[in-house]
Amino acid sequence: MFEMDAYVGVDVLALSFMKGEQPHAGFPEAAYSTLAENLARAGYRVVIIEQARSLIDTKELLLKRPAATASASQPALRRNPGCCVC
Repeated sequence: MFEMDAYVGVDVLALSFMKGEQPHAGFPEAAYSTLAENLARAGYRVVIIEQARSLIDTKELLLKRPAATASASQPALRRNPGCCVC
């Protein structure tokens, strides 16, 4: 959860802000259904937003990736779901 959504998560769900310059808070994906229900009961609408990259961005990211971190068992990109409070 980023920016204003993070403030809602901290206030309503008692989450903690994470370190960094941009206000953000998070929780395990396994807790999504419970926490989304708590937000809905508090009067908020909740959606999951998947982080997406263009094919060009993905290729550039893979080219910049150090060879030492690349392996067959390690995924090139990870799925990064986010939560948006409306």
